[in-house]
Amino acid sequence: MKIGIDASRSVSGGAIEHLKGILGRSFYKIERIKKVYLWAPSSTLTKLPNYFWLEKISTDFLGKFILKKLFWQFFILPKVCKKLSINLLFNTDAGSLCSFKPSVTLLQDIIPFEKKIISKYKFYQISLYRNLILRFVFIKCLRNTNHIIFLSKYSKKVTSNYVKVQNYSIIPHGFDKYYSKIKFRKISEKKNYYINALYVSNALIYKNQWKVIEAISEIRKQHKINIKLKIVGGGSGAALKKMNLSKHKFDKNNKYIKLCGFKKKNHIKKDYQNSHIFIFASSCEAFGITLLEAMSTGIPIACSNKSSLPEIIMNNTVYFNPENTQEIVNAIMKIVGNKYLRNKISIGARNRSKLYTWKKSSKLTWQTLYKVCL
Repeated sequence: MKIGIDASRSVSGGAIEHLKGILGRSFYKIERIKKVYLWAPSSTLTKLPNYFWLEKISTDFLGKFILKKLFWQFFILPKVCKKLSINLLFNTDAGSLCSFKPSVTLLQDIIPFEKKIISKYKFYQISLYRNLILRFVFIKCLRNTNHIIFLSKYSKKVTSNYVKVQNYSIIPHGFDKYYSKIKFRKISEKKNYYINALYVSNALIYKNQWKVIEAISEIRKQHKINIKLKIVGGGSGAALKKMNLSKHKFDKNNKYIKLCGFKKKNHIKKDYQNSHIFIFASSCEAFGITLLEAMSTGIPIACSNKSSLPEIIMNNTVYFNPENTQEIVNAIMKIVGNKYLRNKISIGARNRSKLYTWKKSSKLTWQTLYKVCL
């Protein structure tokens, strides 16, 4: 049996981590699958492991130009799959135009299906039209595929508003345990204590960093607590502008808000070690891998009550509406003011994070691919 993997759109960090996760646990690959062909940009292939059963393939069509990729998917890939006698094609992205069957498609991006999120974009923003086009492409791809893999129950629910979902599996991400042995700072019980809050996420319109900045400012005013916030992650466009404007409005003297761009893992690890509390204020996540990584550290988390996030962290957090500043304030203050609660959600979140492993995700993925082939 031969499996093809179309990873032509897998260029982001999360997409590459997913490929590493399912390929890296190759001992779970079903014995009857003798050969796996993987197509991806050369920049992606260099980051993936080598195995005797895995043939990594790139082509000039898989460069930076999206139209060339789409042409390759639509016209060339189906013919290549037939020539290689592939039994099944695994699409790692729902943006595929390849018509080859049977196929299994992994849905990693649910933004095009979230009306409330898309409505936040202005009519002149490219992101609005990009997501509307992606919605059309995703629907066509998911209707054409034999089996859909969702990362969460929420992803399946929101997709069902556009696509009749029949054959599917829910297979969550695993996660890199790099941060799991971190020792974060404990909040002091002494007078005049200070608190370092951390939010790791790139600036996007649904990440609500500006609301978190406003909430930290309100805590300092309302409760006279010396709390500081560090936001780690890159970004661009309207979301980055809103975040910078909020920072200038509430902390123009640079006393308690620090905006950092993209950081490597070893530097983010130090940020966790120097923090007392983690805040995650996203309104839309197909899964929420950043939240899961924070859970693995055991740091107390104040979390958005939107999208798939409650499904992941369950009751091991204090929830808030990420678009309501006062709710963010209240959630943070509940954690700050209750040592018993801090310990409870800290231990609970760390224990729950252990349920999400690449070992399990890889096994379920290969089993699904094999069953669809039969």
